[in-house]
Amino acid sequence: MTKAASLYQFFSSFGIPAYATTDVPDDAVLPYLVYELTTGAFEDNTYPTVELYYHSESNVPINAKAQEISDHCHNGAPIRFDGGGALVYCGTWQGLRDEVSDKIKRRRSNFTIQWVSNT
Repeated sequence: MTKAASLYQFFSSFGIPAYATTDVPDDAVLPYLVYELTTGAFEDNTYPTVELYYHSESNVPINAKAQEISDHCHNGAPIRFDGGGALVYCGTWQGLRDEVSDKIKRRRSNFTIQWVSNT
């Protein structure tokens, strides 16, 4: 598995669709997660931005999903790829206002990925 595929698998593991920022389809249906596809080499740290999008009257569903992801990454969630691995950490989630609709809820977090092995 490539680094890009392992990141996709990781971000898709939370029960909602995940898309790299350059691959969000025009007809994507909320909820979904969008992540910057950033990879590194041995001992690099990368800092991708991740955003959650929900359509809801309430902040409860999006806050619950953000908490679920944070809990999973609290101590560094491992990912594996051909020839190596990395640890993924979640930062604090920031609430954002959507310009299109107040029913579209958004959260943004800056993640840290520690590329701990190439072999």
